[in-house]
Amino acid sequence: MTAVARPQVGVAAVIRDGARRTVLVRRGQAPYGGQWAFPGGHLEWGEPLDRGAEREATEETGLAVLAGAPLFVGEVRATDEAGRLQHHFVVIDLACEWTGGGTLRAATDVQEARWVSAGDIAELALAPGMPECLRDPRIRAFLGW
Repeated sequence: MTAVARPQVGVAAVIRDGARRTVLVRRGQAPYGGQWAFPGGHLEWGEPLDRGAEREATEETGLAVLAGAPLFVGEVRATDEAGRLQHHFVVIDLACEWTGGGTLRAATDVQEARWVSAGDIAELALAPGMPECLRDPRIRAFLGW
């Protein structure tokens, strides 16, 4: 029997603080190494969405967060130079509150992590899907942008 390729599910943490900022990380690995996105990664087998977002946020940023409801669902497809599909992700972005625990730092597979405001976004090289995500009214309302 031939294996069937299927999309992979990812979760991302839309973390906010009390100053209308969110955390973005500069990815350290392919796909989209060097580009900025919400902290996140693969949902593990049997893992609830909120726990996956909390785990990924802590692994990549050092921050303790409490995840809530999904805000946005996006799809990312990466192709090689010949146009062949290499990666297909369905990413669920969850609302996350920073609990005040932890210290922001780049961890695991990220090059950099930083708090950003709406005015900082234009200067960053965003990963595919992030511009649409950051324009979404639910994301903007959650962040107070």
